[in-house]
Amino acid sequence: MMLICFMLGISSAAVLFLLKNPYWQLFGFLAGLLYAVPVVGSLFNLALVFLVTLVHSSPGHALLTAGALLLLAPALAA
Repeated sequence: MMLICFMLGISSAAVLFLLKNPYWQLFGFLAGLLYAVPVVGSLFNLALVFLVTLVHSSPGHALLTAGALLLLAPALAA
């Protein structure tokens, strides 16, 4: 489980960096940390990233970022 959390944190940070999120390091760390909390952790991280990106960027960019993270978690867990 720790290895999956670590991989999810690193890959989330990489995706957020590529999408030019200003807090990619923090959200990558939180993604890995919160993935260990069933259901609620991933949803909380997704909502937090979406809201912060929405404040700093356009709604389309916020939806793209949230969609990328939404697709990333199940891909790594499988």
